[in-house]
Amino acid sequence: MKKLVAYSNKQFKSLTADLKSYHHLQDPEVLHNIRVSIKKIKVALNLTNYAVKKFKGHQHFIPLRTIFRKAGAIRQPEVLYQLLLQYQVGGVTDEQIPRSNKLDKLCYNFQKEAPLFMESVKTKRKEIKKYFEQ
Repeated sequence: MKKLVAYSNKQFKSLTADLKSYHHLQDPEVLHNIRVSIKKIKVALNLTNYAVKKFKGHQHFIPLRTIFRKAGAIRQPEVLYQLLLQYQVGGVTDEQIPRSNKLDKLCYNFQKEAPLFMESVKTKRKEIKKYFEQ
């Protein structure tokens, strides 16, 4: 299980670094990296949930899921808008195009909460580490 520990440590470090990076600079690619890291951590949690009887992976994933969903709420409209511009799609309703005020507020809130997210990731990493080693 040393490889699982190393893999999860790498993903947690990547997640923490990306959260720190987004706290200082709002970059849509950083949000993508945050979501990918969380997905990879979820895979490790599911594997551990399968292998260790007393481990409850879903409970440990819930704080990460919150980060994942908030990052997705920001990233999805941006990606959709980029695709609309790239392919010049017609017949799209105004509800599907991101409104800058709402999106700016979501970005600001995520950026403001990034230190809290980093702290919760750090706490979860410590809690989960002993299970990954089993």
